[in-house]
Amino acid sequence: DLPNFDSANTTFSYEQLFRDSRFSGGDRIDDANQLAVGVTSRWMNEEGFEHLQASLGQITYFRDRDVRLPVTCTTISPCAPPTCVAPCTATPPPATSATSSFAGNVTLRANEEVTLFADLLMDPEGGRLSQYSAAVSVLPQDRQRLYNAGYRYRRDDPTIGQKAVSQTQLSFVQPLGTNWKVLGLWNYDIKEKESQEALFGISYESCCWQVSLFKRSFLADAALTSNSADRKRDAIFVEITLKGLTGLSSGVGSLFEKNVFGYTQLQHKKEGF
Repeated sequence: DLPNFDSANTTFSYEQLFRDSRFSGGDRIDDANQLAVGVTSRWMNEEGFEHLQASLGQITYFRDRDVRLPVTCTTISPCAPPTCVAPCTATPPPATSATSSFAGNVTLRANEEVTLFADLLMDPEGGRLSQYSAAVSVLPQDRQRLYNAGYRYRRDDPTIGQKAVSQTQLSFVQPLGTNWKVLGLWNYDIKEKESQEALFGISYESCCWQVSLFKRSFLADAALTSNSADRKRDAIFVEITLKGLTGLSSGVGSLFEKNVFGYTQLQHKKEGF
């Protein structure tokens, strides 16, 4: 088997329909021979404001997918001593399905402040949902505050080492007066009954500089330890930014940009874009 350093299976969704590879990283080259078809419909008012966008698509495969990534063998079948001692890896069999799941998403904008999102994957044969998510975002017109709430569900898929997921996420940005604001992000795993990540911070901003203090609690990669108690990590971050110059940053801002919908719009409003 070929080694795998940093590649992974991408999470399938409507946005992934037209990717040229189902893998992230460069350790595997996708052996794809397929056709992706998608359709999008939009409803806009006379002023051009988009109230609704809905998309649906599917991939048709013209050959089996033989290129696979190794997964922990316990997710496929129990390890068989003495030739296999957990945690070990095994390569799944080729993927033989003729089509992908139906992938769809919906974005509903009740007004300029409230947006609702939904994504889903549906098995074309059984008709059951294998993955779905829903979220609501409130971004007031002053672009100073932000409140998000969401839920995500995913069935397990042993053939690619994918575990079941049932998680909620809450996030917010709340100003305290003119120069201060508090920020928070919380991911909670309902299935495992534990917090996956909690990030809370306070920030002070003047005309020329900004300083932020954050506390982060999270779970380390399960591959690093077999003991769930040992996965818990805590860290304190300080982020200093001199406006117009490079920031001396812990990268906490990028965590919010990647995981908190609307956070980038807050930053652009602050910078005058």
